[in-house]
Amino acid sequence: MRNKLIILIIILSVVTAKAQKFNVQPGILGGVSYYMGEINHSKLFYSPKPTFGFIFKHDINKHYGLRFDVLQVSLSGSDLDFTNGYQQTRALSFNNKIYEFALKTEFNFLEFPTGRRESFTTFITGGVALFLDPEAASFFNMSIPAGLGIKYSTGKRLTIGAEWVYRKTFTDKLDMIPDNNYSPTNNFTEIKQITSDNNKDWYAIGAIFITYNFRSSKKWCPAYMKK
Repeated sequence: MRNKLIILIIILSVVTAKAQKFNVQPGILGGVSYYMGEINHSKLFYSPKPTFGFIFKHDINKHYGLRFDVLQVSLSGSDLDFTNGYQQTRALSFNNKIYEFALKTEFNFLEFPTGRRESFTTFITGGVALFLDPEAASFFNMSIPAGLGIKYSTGKRLTIGAEWVYRKTFTDKLDMIPDNNYSPTNNFTEIKQITSDNNKDWYAIGAIFITYNFRSSKKWCPAYMKK
């Protein structure tokens, strides 16, 4: 794990060093994450756990942008948090930590030019993500993130924002609930439904972020007839 952290720091350092040349805006993100699945069916911001990581943004134009996220996401849940009779009997719980790598697009409803002072917009975002789940049998998993947010440019360099993004996964093992105990050798009292494979798990993140714009806004130079 220590070697992996060193490699990640080196990669982030190289990306940051190249940010000015390629107009990549690096930043940090922090907030809370929560899970929805067999344990939590519909409660928003249930058992919130810390989430943090790095983001890298590139503005294609005033309305569209690309973003790459590297996040550590913590999730937890317990049947005993709910009054449902079956959950009280099942009494399962979990704590899980996953690592997400997401590529997303952003659409700004208002013009949000890079490098302009005091710009504001709401936006929607969506994309595709790969997340690593060390506790699951399937280490590599996919999810579809989609959400909305707001952001504000405090000057030519800094942008701050907040977002709420859901992730639809294609796994039912985020909560680490064991498979159903169906077997011809089981007696009647042991045969029971623990989980439902038809309902895949979700997780969501509510967070704030800060990005930094290395590149200065270009100005027209009449002497050379170019920016």
